[in-house]
Amino acid sequence: MVSLQDLSNLIGSLAALIGAITTFYQVVMKNKRDPPSDTDMQLKVARKEIKELKRKLREKNHE
Repeated sequence: MVSLQDLSNLIGSLAALIGAITTFYQVVMKNKRDPPSDTDMQLKVARKEIKELKRKLREKNHE
């Protein structure tokens, strides 16, 4: 039987995942609205933000 702690951890992980996806979507939409003149710089910033979100998600899952 699944304990309440397991369900709580699952809900917390799902919330963190939804937050990461939402943030990623906001970054994508911002880049579509205001594209910088330098494409390489745009990719560099997007990759950095993705790495930061992945790191935050890993930390959240380890809690």
